[in-house]
Amino acid sequence: MKKVKKNIIDNINLELENYKPNNFPETFDLVIYYYFLAIYYKKTDLNKYRQYLEYSKDQLNKILNNLKKYDIPLGSWYGFTGIAYMIRELYGECQILYSIENFVKDQSLKLIVNGKNHDLFNGKYDLLNGLTGILSYFITYHNEQLNYIEECLNWMIKLFEEDCEIIKSKNIWIKNKYITNPIFKKNIQKGILI
Repeated sequence: MKKVKKNIIDNINLELENYKPNNFPETFDLVIYYYFLAIYYKKTDLNKYRQYLEYSKDQLNKILNNLKKYDIPLGSWYGFTGIAYMIRELYGECQILYSIENFVKDQSLKLIVNGKNHDLFNGKYDLLNGLTGILSYFITYHNEQLNYIEECLNWMIKLFEEDCEIIKSKNIWIKNKYITNPIFKKNIQKGILI
């Protein structure tokens, strides 16, 4: 197990050597990389632990300070719940966390409202996938927000009713021709199972 962890850390360090984030998902990746490195060194090297934790916090603060300026693709919604989980870990309950949670809630509701009349394969699976993570977060930490949770669940149910073939399988299979992310489309020839 130690060898596997060391290999992962070496790969992260190699990735970081030339890493220059240009957009929200890449900036969030940088936050995660530094956070993983901090956790890796937590028990063995407190100086490196503190150093990487500071790097992670710096990148996280860049995201938080520019939150409303980012043009965030649907597939990046995993990032905001990830940020919320990370803020809970690093800072606990705080105003920054509440701002992120409100932003996630407001933006996800806008996406649902604006996307009600499109089929699943018009990039909707990204929203469905992201919304699943968002709902998991809100059910865990804010199950008192029933109206929001119910609105999201109702949208998902309606989507499944419109594309009833999905219900017949345990997973959703997205064929390559329906993948909207150009990197995934190129690298995943047969499709994605979500």
